[in-house]
Amino acid sequence: MTIKKEYVPPKMGSLVDQAKGWVKDFNFSRPSTTSVALKSVGLVTLGIAAGAAIAYFFDPVSGSDRRKSLKEKGQDLGRKTAETVQDTYQSAKEALSSRVSSTETTSATQSTADLH
Repeated sequence: MTIKKEYVPPKMGSLVDQAKGWVKDFNFSRPSTTSVALKSVGLVTLGIAAGAAIAYFFDPVSGSDRRKSLKEKGQDLGRKTAETVQDTYQSAKEALSSRVSSTETTSATQSTADLH
């Protein structure tokens, strides 16, 4: 036997009260003047730094030497990083293979001992 419940819609007042509570939970205030000022100062500082870097590297007198030096340092850093990664890979590979071979040796020794 099934009991059928009749649908009772909620009262409108309760829905309005719920909506008001949700609206209160949101913070619709404007950002503070201090945070806007700090962001502006940060953007101006970033712009000044970018302008200084452009002027430094594209200086007509010695900018090409600076760019060449930066390029060489970047290539050296890339080469050293690649060597370090390769060395680390080789060390890990050797360590892993030595552990695997020692495990196999131990297993073979135990199997031989079991046979006797």
